Amino acid sequence: MPGHGPLYLYVSQGNLPMTLVDALLKSSDADRDVLRKNRELGDNPLALRPLDFLFYASSKEKADLVASFCTDNGYGDALVSHRPDNKEASQWHLLVRIEAPATEAVVCSLSGLMECLAHLFKIEYDGWGGAIVRDVGPANLG
Repeated sequence: MPGHGPLYLYVSQGNLPMTLVDALLKSSDADRDVLRKNRELGDNPLALRPLDFLFYASSKEKADLVASFCTDNGYGDALVSHRPDNKEASQWHLLVRIEAPATEAVVCSLSGLMECLAHLFKIEYDGWGGAIVRDVGPANLG
């Protein structure tokens, strides 16, 4: 659309188009909600832990392409798996694992990057997850 610049990309959400900026804002709100709940459960966000970012792709080739892109560019370790029991069109799962603290800045930045990758490669980004860490020992400080 004219006047919106290069960030105006569409994804399908029902009948309403969503820009990349809209997707990033929605993702950031959801990420902060999860982080707030984790803090209420006693999480120490400074502790290193594996953070898993999940994508869905409609083909093995597309999932492999994004996995290779993430691995080759140092974004994280990527694993592609097939889910034949999934009745949805997106039967291929891509999990990108990154060892990082779960601070708001780190999680929102990483999740935003994953949202951008999903838009660029036309796959679905489902979000992230990680274990709650209640104490910080020397092994968790990096």
